[in-house]
Amino acid sequence: MKSTLLASLMGLLSVNAVAAVSPTWNYAQLGYIQTDIDGLSELDPNGLMVFGSYELSEHFFIAGSFASLSDDYQSVEIDLEQGNAGLGYKYSMTQSTDWFVALSYEYASAEVDTPFFDNKEDGHGVGIMTGVRSMVLDQLELKGALRHVHIEGEGQSSLGLGVDYLVSPFAAIGVNYDVGSDAKTFGFNLRYNF
Repeated sequence: MKSTLLASLMGLLSVNAVAAVSPTWNYAQLGYIQTDIDGLSELDPNGLMVFGSYELSEHFFIAGSFASLSDDYQSVEIDLEQGNAGLGYKYSMTQSTDWFVALSYEYASAEVDTPFFDNKEDGHGVGIMTGVRSMVLDQLELKGALRHVHIEGEGQSSLGLGVDYLVSPFAAIGVNYDVGSDAKTFGFNLRYNF
C-alpha cells in the first residue's frame, strides 16, 4: 500500500513538473513569524514580517524585507528588528523552476529591557543568498535557499525552506521554516502577486 501511494505521488509530481507555470517575481507578502533563539528558552520573539520582490528584467530583480519581533518573560523584554534590501539574478532552469542568487544590504537591531538595565545594539552589513523556487504543481510552489549574513564582524548562516499554495493567480498562503546558526524561525504568510 505504501509503495503504491509513493509511486502515485512521484508520478503526479513528475507529470506536473513540466507544467508551463513559472514562479512569479512580482509580489508583496505579509507574514507572522516566531523565533526560537538558542540559549533563551524562556523567550520566543514573535511578530510581523513584510517582504517584497519586483522583476526588473528577464534575469534581474530587487527584493527587500523588514521584520519586527518582541517577547517578554518575568520583567525581561526583548525587541528585535531586521531589514534588508538587495539585487538578485535569476535563471530559469526549466519552465517551472528558477535558480537565483542575491546580494543585500542588511540591518539588525536588538534591545533588551530589564528592571535593572537597558541595552540596545544595532549593526549594518551585507548578505548573500542562493536558492531555488519551483512550481511543482500549477498551484503549489516549493522553495529553498541558503543565506549568509555578515553584520559588524559576525556571520550567521541559515537554510530556509517554504511552500506556497496559490488560491488564485493573485493570492497565495504559505509556511516557511528557517534554521540558522543560533536560531530557528517558523512563519505563516499571505502573498499578493501583481
